[in-house]
Amino acid sequence: MEELLSKLMQRQIKILYYVLGRSETSIKEISEFFSFPKSIVKRTILDINNQFLNRFGKQDFIESSNFGVVKINSKYLSEGLDSVNKMKLSLLKDSIPFKFCVLLITNVSMSAIEIKNTLFISAPYLDKILYRLRRYLRRFNLNVEVKKGVYAITGNELHIRIFSFLILSQTFRNIEWPYTIISLDEVKKKVKVSDMVRLKYKTQAKKYSVYYLFAIFYTRIRGNHGINQYDSNVQKDLFKVLFTQFSLDNMEDKSYKDALSQTIFSEVEVYYFTFLLSISNSDMISKKNKIKLGKFLIHYNHPYCQQVNEILKEQFTYNENNEESYFLMSYILNMAIISSYLMEDTVIEFNKLIASDHLPYLDSKENEVNEYWLNTSAIELGDNQKEVVKRILYSFNNISKKSNLIIFLEMANDLSSSQYIEFKLRQTFNSERIKITNDIEKANMIITDTFEDLKYNDKVFYLDSINNKNAWSELQMYILKTFMSKE
Repeated sequence: MEELLSKLMQRQIKILYYVLGRSETSIKEISEFFSFPKSIVKRTILDINNQFLNRFGKQDFIESSNFGVVKINSKYLSEGLDSVNKMKLSLLKDSIPFKFCVLLITNVSMSAIEIKNTLFISAPYLDKILYRLRRYLRRFNLNVEVKKGVYAITGNELHIRIFSFLILSQTFRNIEWPYTIISLDEVKKKVKVSDMVRLKYKTQAKKYSVYYLFAIFYTRIRGNHGINQYDSNVQKDLFKVLFTQFSLDNMEDKSYKDALSQTIFSEVEVYYFTFLLSISNSDMISKKNKIKLGKFLIHYNHPYCQQVNEILKEQFTYNENNEESYFLMSYILNMAIISSYLMEDTVIEFNKLIASDHLPYLDSKENEVNEYWLNTSAIELGDNQKEVVKRILYSFNNISKKSNLIIFLEMANDLSSSQYIEFKLRQTFNSERIKITNDIEKANMIITDTFEDLKYNDKVFYLDSINNKNAWSELQMYILKTFMSKE
């Protein structure tokens, strides 16, 4: 949504999320990554810190040492992401074009007089921000139409709902409720979400994403923008069979469907709502049920599923040992392919909107992504489907690369401490990724209470005693940083 923000706000948000995504970075690294002059980076960090102080009373949110090391202040690490999300929303709310966009999302349509009075702007300025918003929406094949002085977002109805959901869930999260025409309490009463899905074990952000999705569907329908038919019979056939196979955890399908139907949802909208709910809250379907659905879709005779089968055969070898992973990948690819066809030629822009906060520190290079594409041209996929699939394959390949940490223990002052440390490390971290070695040359970390060989100083963590709680905490952080540097 960068086109709705000033260049200063864009720079602040990019740098803020970049710093948040790393244990530490540097002015030089930030400068090179974004192609910003170092002086601009320094000035922007000062601006960010002033904003945190003035808006939230947090002093020196980003620390910058004399040696150029930049990181989130340790005082705020535990609440880092929450603080950054609140700052992002606070900055966005200073943007009149952004507030204009949110007004049209949450009100379905508004008159020019209502918009000017709400935003405290003049008619000429309304024309100016209308031009900016239209330019931004164009990438999603959406528009703002003005009829008889009434403004409304227009285009493919499902795309409008997906766009609205991503904007609200990515910005307001569980920080604020942006609707004025329907309250959060009303949403909770109109659809018994707690009965539909067990939300009490979910984070507030997850709960709010369900509330946003429902509010968007409900207000769009009430505004006479219902969806009563599928875009094609291909979609109709697939969604009907998907809905019979879906099993959202802790939810009775009949009561769920009844709950939605009682709130003016058509059958088509129930199916779309369920699908969007499942991909936006992936843990609502258990791993077991994802594997079950992935297995079903492999054998289902549908064009989308057949495309996924061709990709699976080309990219993975099926055997009894990897059966679960194979069916799980079938589920992931099928959901991605279905999503890409629903979003049509705007899918890449929607993906960018989903990952907008995280892109600065993902570090994925386009040429690396392209390497993980299919080795055959026999599989017929649209360009957008290819783009989505190759990014999934790229991510899956990176996740599959497990970096093991090989540790050499040298504890001379306490004969039992080596065994105790090994036990605690395996208890705390993934035991498959922690290896203890007797060969110091093979180690990429050395934990010791006496080691003095300067040759290995860059690998050494000095642990004076297993009873030193502060040292234990530092050791855990050191191991995590070592893992991150190896990824």
